[in-house]
Amino acid sequence: MNIDFIEATGIFSGKDTPFLEHLQLWSDNKALGRQTYIVRGQRNIQILYTPSNGSLVLRGSIMYFAQGHNFTYDKKTFIEAIDYLGRILHISLWNMYLTILECGVIVEVGSKPKEIIQHHREGKKMELHENPKDRGNFRSFNDKLAHRKLYDAGRNIRCKQGMRMKDIIKAAGWNPESHYLKWEVHYIKPEASLNNGIGIRLCDIVNSQWEDIFKADIFAQYKRLTPMKSIIPPKDKSNLHALDIFAIELVETKMNEGST
Repeated sequence: MNIDFIEATGIFSGKDTPFLEHLQLWSDNKALGRQTYIVRGQRNIQILYTPSNGSLVLRGSIMYFAQGHNFTYDKKTFIEAIDYLGRILHISLWNMYLTILECGVIVEVGSKPKEIIQHHREGKKMELHENPKDRGNFRSFNDKLAHRKLYDAGRNIRCKQGMRMKDIIKAAGWNPESHYLKWEVHYIKPEASLNNGIGIRLCDIVNSQWEDIFKADIFAQYKRLTPMKSIIPPKDKSNLHALDIFAIELVETKMNEGST
């Protein structure tokens, strides 16, 4: 399981006021009385602080911050990164409460991820989102509590990473010739989805009991999707005429509407 993007909130004031003077000020929203700072790593992490009430928000991908990619996840690296952020802020971050959590799993598959992605539809009370520019390599299944994403993880690396980082990811186990599918759940309200409305602390992420809860729910969220039925066409494409292709498409559509 990979833990990717997080947003966590805590109150720090008095003797626990965070030390921010050495960080890069990215923006100062005077209307909200909130400053946004940048902590530089392999990728940046945002720190949002409101002096009037001591509210501090930690926002970003810890694995991207620590290693520049999220193809692999290592709990030790995650813990060290959170501890590092706490040290430079002169506070402990572990009791902050999660307001957003994104986690998922990457699996190596035997066929092109696009072929698998196209055979999944939204479940009940979900909305399907896809962009024509993704050419079938990405689908999102959304409701008010979570965004669920199914996409070609290898394509993401090939298109979005530079040569240096590609070499690093190769050393971590990525094979450019293989196919990788990622299933990812972006919890908009983690406490509502995972803990009956009770807040989840940052320290819970690295607790083995909670790791099991996350894994189980990621699988449960996947099972909520609707698998698409399909007709297997002949292997020899020369046996397929234009009318045959149209007929297959029509039959698949009717099957997925509930017809036998």
